[in-house]
Amino acid sequence: MRTSATIVLAALLVSASAAEAIEITLAEVQNGVAVVQGNKATKQAAIHWENGNVGETNKGGSFSFSGVVPASCVGQLSIGSDTINVALPNCTKISGIPTPVAKTGQTRCWNILGVEIPCAGTGQAGEFQAGVSLPTPRFTDDADGTVKDNATGLIWLKDGSCLGFQTWSTAFAVVAALAHGDSFCSLADQSVAGDWRVPNRKEYESL
Repeated sequence: MRTSATIVLAALLVSASAAEAIEITLAEVQNGVAVVQGNKATKQAAIHWENGNVGETNKGGSFSFSGVVPASCVGQLSIGSDTINVALPNCTKISGIPTPVAKTGQTRCWNILGVEIPCAGTGQAGEFQAGVSLPTPRFTDDADGTVKDNATGLIWLKDGSCLGFQTWSTAFAVVAALAHGDSFCSLADQSVAGDWRVPNRKEYESL
């Protein structure tokens, strides 16, 4: 997924409850990837950043990892029994207004036996029909190797498999290197290295 904004991570704030247990020494975005380093954490413990496993601390409790840039510019870091929020005040938010919840399309209601019943008072989706209608068309082919999601404004590769299988450790660098003229993904969108990044979990779910 491509982002047009340059994201900069600067000063850090951590929750007071765990600040003494984990010390952050570095946090910045390099080629669209959040890079975080620190120490004073539980030794040889799993590291979770934004609910994804990104490695393990060493025997001294130090750590260094790369991960997704959180859309809110506040990343959750969990090591052992300690969890802290790393706020990134100078970070540019990736997504401004959250995408509205789409309608389910359900207009009828049923009881537990599968028999259709009037919707009034059931509390089912068919009664409330809440949410917003998705745009038509949902996606627009920009004819440059990308498609635009008209519901979220996000831009995706048209060929989602053009980069093949990537491990967690290589995916960020490979995606960040994408640019106009890339022969594998047929990009002709005038993008430069650093414009593309790995989507976060909520952006994946929006599809």
